Formats: sequence, C-alpha cells, structure tokens
Amino acid sequence: MINKNEVITLENGYDYYIEDLVNINNDVYYLLFRLEDNHITEDLLLLKKSGEDLVTIDDEEEFNEVKKAFLKNNSNSDHNVPTVHIRANFGEIAPLVLMPGDPNRAKYIADNYLTDAKLVSDVRGILAYTGTYNNCKITVMAAGMGMPSAGIYYHELFKFYDVSKIIRIGTCGGSTKEEHLMDLVIADKSYTNSNFAKTYSDDDNHLAYPSHSLNDNIIKACEELNLPYHMGGVFTMDFFGPYIDVDRLYKEIPNGFDIKAEEMECFGLLHIASKLNKKAACILTIVDTPYYDEVISSEDREKGLDNMIKVALNAITKE
Repeated sequence: MINKNEVITLENGYDYYIEDLVNINNDVYYLLFRLEDNHITEDLLLLKKSGEDLVTIDDEEEFNEVKKAFLKNNSNSDHNVPTVHIRANFGEIAPLVLMPGDPNRAKYIADNYLTDAKLVSDVRGILAYTGTYNNCKITVMAAGMGMPSAGIYYHELFKFYDVSKIIRIGTCGGSTKEEHLMDLVIADKSYTNSNFAKTYSDDDNHLAYPSHSLNDNIIKACEELNLPYHMGGVFTMDFFGPYIDVDRLYKEIPNGFDIKAEEMECFGLLHIASKLNKKAACILTIVDTPYYDEVISSEDREKGLDNMIKVALNAITKE
C-alpha cells in the first residue's frame, strides 16, 4: 500500500513524493512530484494503481477527470503540505508572516530581528525563516517579484499553512511631489489594471483593500516609533515602473483614486486575503521618485528599510 507523503523510487531512477491520492470509481490515483536533493520540484506525474504497479494515464479523458479530482481534493484540504513551492512541514510556518520580495532581505530580517530563527523553506531560492519576536512566533518569507510569483506564496500560506496575517514589506516608486526617498507608504487600497482577480477567482475586480485592524496597528506602530508616513492608494502593475511609460498606465486609474506609490505585488495579496477571509496589509518604502534627483547613502537606505521592518514587526504582533 502506497500512502500519502511517502517517498518512492520509480523505474526511471528518480525519487517522487506522494503529494495526494484520490479514489475514482474504485480506482486509486496518485499525484507525485519529483525530488531533487530532497526538495520537491514542479515535475509532476499523475499515476494509476494497477495491481502492484503504478502506471501512467494515457487516455486524455481519464487524465483530465483525474486532474479535476485532484484540484477539487486540494481545494478542500487545509493542510496539504509541504506544497510544490514551500517545503516546510505544517507548524513550521507561523500564523504571522512578513513578506519582502527579496530572499536576502528575508535572511537579513531573520538574522537581525528574530530570535532562534530557523530556515524552514528554500525552494527555488525563496527563503523562509521562522523565529520569535516579542515572544511571538513569526515567519519572514520572500515572495519574489510580481503578482504571479507572489500570489502563489500568498495562496499557499493562507490556504495550507493556516497563516492568519501577512504584511507585505516592499519597495516602491513614489507618485507625488510630497514624497521623498525612504519615506514610508501605508496602502489603504490597491488598484491594478491586471486581470489577476479574473484569473485567480473569476472576479472582474481591479480594486482591493487591506484589513482595517491590521492597518490600524501599522499606524499605531508608526506613532510609537515616531515615524512619519504617507497613507493612500497603491497602483499595482505587471511590470517594473522605471522601465516603462508609467504615465500611459496612470491614465487608466479611476478618477479620484489617491495614488501614493506604484509597485508590483500589493493587489495580489489583498485580493487573495479577502477571498480566503484572512488579514493582509502592505507597507512600502519609496526607493525611486520621478520628482527629485535625490541620492541616498547605503547607510540611509538600510536605516529606511529598517524603519519599515520595525513597524511591520510591531504591528503584526499587536492584538
């Protein structure tokens, strides 16, 4: 008998992790992912139990039926871990998660702010560390760049690891003359011209909002640390702003939208959180602005990012 979460070696010489199994019309089917250096890859197989052997599914209609069954099975599973993209076991990811884009920044936070930090996932170089801050269990995990990358991690953390709160801590471009390099921006909404919501949940939606209570905690943390901030809308785009004609895209933003920053991930986080009844927020640090020819030292840049990190840590650990 082959069980879920086992590792088996197939005739091709590769080790495979049994991610899931389903029963269809008295036949047992398995979803397998190939292992490399004990890490789960995206190389998957759908196999059928035939006697003592596992055989590939050659019939297209049967393959599609089995694939749909696995998708339905996974959508109803709360703890289907490790996932394809996160190798942590259930319980190794904290309910409270901070998410920068850069894996190196995740490591920096773990090394400098968390106590007893442990690396719990490094699939595709996306680092996740779990430790403690103010006696609270915290995970800091990178998300990569753009909603297609980050959205996978947001979904898996909320859906399969019982994460209750995520704060994105990222960098952005400033959108007004009142903003300067290294200023903090708290998103009170996010607009996107992307079809991310349509793809993810079949919603014709281009506007998403953060958790009010989480944003309140972020504001309190800024006030306690005596740090100024800007609050307003964030424009989440599908490409890196400095490389394109952003003014062309700004014309698509609805009238009256108070935009403070442009970046690439915020909408995805807020939309997924709303669909899964979780809490999410977004704090950004301005690292470029079209309005000023400012130059900042590496020391000032690090200090500015540290301000954002301290705010996020203090906010997410508040009741």
